[in-house]
Amino acid sequence: MTKRFSPLFRVLPIMLFCLTLMGAAAAAASNGPVVGWGRGASVPETPPDTVNGVAGTATGIAAGGNHSCAIQAGTGNVVCWGQDWYSDQATPPDDVNGVAGTATAIAAGYDHNCAIQDGTGNVVCWGYDGDGKATPPDAVNGVAGTATAIGAGSRHNCAIQAGTGNVVCWGYDGQLQATPPDTVNGVAGTATAIAAGRLHTLAIAVPEPTAWLAQTAGLALLCALHRSRACKRRRLTVPL
Repeated sequence: MTKRFSPLFRVLPIMLFCLTLMGAAAAAASNGPVVGWGRGASVPETPPDTVNGVAGTATGIAAGGNHSCAIQAGTGNVVCWGQDWYSDQATPPDDVNGVAGTATAIAAGYDHNCAIQDGTGNVVCWGYDGDGKATPPDAVNGVAGTATAIGAGSRHNCAIQAGTGNVVCWGYDGQLQATPPDTVNGVAGTATAIAAGRLHTLAIAVPEPTAWLAQTAGLALLCALHRSRACKRRRLTVPL
């Protein structure tokens, strides 16, 4: 007897091939040459050959006051250019320039930068260290925690701590821009994304499910004690 195969088995190899091509295209689309424009001191808008497509491309980019930094595709090395005489903000340290490590994320402030080191998740900062902005705290520098996202303001920085999602900030706090509220610092919520401006910070918050858990636990307890048919018919679902 001749076996008949479902039409799904005939199209499955084609589907897998298309998905593979789509994945490769998406990966390629995330890399590309850095293009700069405008005017600034020490030509921070003119990217070097290592990331402008001549000798390499980039996967991440950040612009500071008069300097710029990028993460080179393929190597993960941080490459910076522009003004560098004031505090070496355009000279990435060995921890992220490929000598002793590379980076997965980069953020630039006015005269400093911070990056997340590949493999460790440690936050590494360099440049002018006024207000301690180039000295990440233990909560994200690898001593007591690491980071998954980083944002740099003019004189402060904020990061999302790995594992907890808590927002951690450091540097100048004159307008409380380095004091994350309870809605994102782990008390009443956490965050999934972070961005820092000159005197303010923004985050995408994830509220803690404490209230929902308390309500659900209370309902379950009442149902267990009273064995109400109405309770049995009520569905307990996790809100999306």
